[in-house]
Amino acid sequence: MALRQGRRHKKQGDQMSHPSLRSYAFAYQPILDKNQSQVAMELMYQSTDLLANEAIGSAEATANAIINAILHAGSEHSRFFVSVGEDLLMSDVLTLLPRGQTTLEVRETAPIKNATVERCRQLKEAGYRIALDDFVMFSDEYVPLLDVVDVVKVDLTLTDRSMLPFLIAQLKKWRIKLLAKKVEDAEDFDYCWQLGFDMFQGYYFAKPTIIIGRRPDPAKIDILELLGQINNDVDDIVLVNTFKRNPALSYHLLRLINTVAFGQSAQVNSIHQALMILGRRQLNRWLQVLMFTLDNTNGLSSPLLELAVRRGKLLELIALHKSQKSGAFHDQSFIAGMLSLTDALLGMSMVEIVYSLNLGKEIRSALLEREGLLGEMLNLCVKLEAADFDGASEIAARINIPLAVIMDAQDEAIAWANKLGESR
Repeated sequence: MALRQGRRHKKQGDQMSHPSLRSYAFAYQPILDKNQSQVAMELMYQSTDLLANEAIGSAEATANAIINAILHAGSEHSRFFVSVGEDLLMSDVLTLLPRGQTTLEVRETAPIKNATVERCRQLKEAGYRIALDDFVMFSDEYVPLLDVVDVVKVDLTLTDRSMLPFLIAQLKKWRIKLLAKKVEDAEDFDYCWQLGFDMFQGYYFAKPTIIIGRRPDPAKIDILELLGQINNDVDDIVLVNTFKRNPALSYHLLRLINTVAFGQSAQVNSIHQALMILGRRQLNRWLQVLMFTLDNTNGLSSPLLELAVRRGKLLELIALHKSQKSGAFHDQSFIAGMLSLTDALLGMSMVEIVYSLNLGKEIRSALLEREGLLGEMLNLCVKLEAADFDGASEIAARINIPLAVIMDAQDEAIAWANKLGESR
């Protein structure tokens, strides 16, 4: 999940900000399908009053901030779920949101208002999809709204698990998609998948599942070994021999070097030559990304990869702000962010991963104990992903970086991850 600050709304011709204007913080949480590919993002936001005055025209300011966030976070093919309160739902400015890309979430409790049903019908006819959020119990009173909505979101933390099969059976009478919300582990995902949910929201995919006796993909073990060798500054011949042991890795390396991006006038046909052209720093980063994509043909549709590259880039950008001259600290920060999810990727304990790479003390402390500056920076990432804005602000203050700077870094990290996905 990525956090950013929305622009302040300003009426044309105003020389000063209107006293009612607000700033907004945004967080993006992935929504996955049954194949665990990302199909949309939930855009979560929180307003921060610039002044204590009650907002005037806040629906317009909120809509403009949401539009800005959507334009920044995705392309014309991206899909977003956006929660809208009653004021924004009934406001004409809501139609400024991109049609065809936006699913509007309404939270309605019985008795259902006729005005809400009619407004949802109008918005659906205008090209928006409608989702009913936090649905916990079926009642005939919901029928008029269920006749209109496209998606029903069920919050697992608010719903009696013993009642879920009955609830799903009732909802299946409509041609709607069912989304399980706050899916926090693999067990939740499997249960909801079996019940017939179509989409899933939560960070279950980033939670490690350690299976004793299971050996990870040998190619990924070789990548871990290569990362450790680079970290220990071994001779080139050692790296070459490790690549030769795995033909698939050698193929990926040569294909990378022989792309137009590296501008080679002649074909590169040896591992050693490829390593010389790429360089240790680029090799290190390429291997980290490759570890997440080796068996994934969909590039950045892997939510785990997207989260990892955003973490890595965000930590690197924070490090740049903290220390403009220390290239080593920048690289350590990127590595810490990327490696923070390898336990979920490989099904190995983080202790085993860290010591197999023979990482330095700073990265070890960050990954294992969340200690030191790198540890604080990783904790900050987790707070942002969870939309814990207060927690993020506290950590930002402790490491002496303005939250606005971190939000700008989030912007850049999102753009970098999107560009990486487009290039694959």
